[in-house]
Amino acid sequence: MTRSLHVALRSALLLVALSLVLLPWYIRLPKRAEASSATPRFYWTPVETGFSMARYELGQGIKLIKSEVLLLKFSPKYFIFQALSARDYGQHRTDVRTLTKKVGGVSGINAHFFDDKGDPLGLLVAGGERKQGMHNGGRLLTGVFYIYKNKPFIVHRSSFERQQAETAVQSGPRLLADGKPLKLSNVDASSRRSGIAITKSGEVILFATMLRFPGASFAQIQEMLMDPALEVTDALNFDGGGSSQLFVEKNLRLADETFISGGDAVPVGLIVSRKTREKRAGQTTPSR
Repeated sequence: MTRSLHVALRSALLLVALSLVLLPWYIRLPKRAEASSATPRFYWTPVETGFSMARYELGQGIKLIKSEVLLLKFSPKYFIFQALSARDYGQHRTDVRTLTKKVGGVSGINAHFFDDKGDPLGLLVAGGERKQGMHNGGRLLTGVFYIYKNKPFIVHRSSFERQQAETAVQSGPRLLADGKPLKLSNVDASSRRSGIAITKSGEVILFATMLRFPGASFAQIQEMLMDPALEVTDALNFDGGGSSQLFVEKNLRLADETFISGGDAVPVGLIVSRKTREKRAGQTTPSR
């Protein structure tokens, strides 16, 4: 046997041995992925009556940093939703933490997109009063979230007819309608995301990605919202990127407050506060 043949044989045997070591590991990778997809990606943690929290891990394959979404679920039976403007407190723009604390709320999220001057774009109804009219142009601000007689709705802007809505904010695009994903553009672009959803039982879910990087795409957010365990029927995107904000006051499950922020001040926030016993006793349930 020549020296070159001996070296070649040793190299071949080494490759075979290495393959035998790595092959089982390689084969197991898909099995682990299948197992993880069957494992629940979140668990609701009750905070108080009508309020639960969860952290949802988005499916992104094998990455060093996985994107998580903070979910806050509220029952309109126990909580009210108010659209608060920074202008009501002498400011052009502010953050949802400040707005939440102004009214003693438990949580707040950014709502409207805004123009170069910092003015909110689209419909704004606060305290039953229409502060700003509907924005009907373009493909972005297609949805309206509103509260009518203690019940939440998300509809296309052309379908909004509730002049008596107590609270209404316009944003977009709509993500889900009747439990089905809507066709969107740039679905794979990642950014900070925040938004709102409604469940089959009429509860409201606020959500926001917890880290700036890697963020999340619309496709990932839609996939999350279609998780059967969430029972979401309709969902609406709020302004993302630097404007994305979600605040939670400290509670029995949080030793300190949580404030997710992209860093930009915003003109309007959707604030969640506890209902008084009197309001809970006097509320009615409307029909669609």
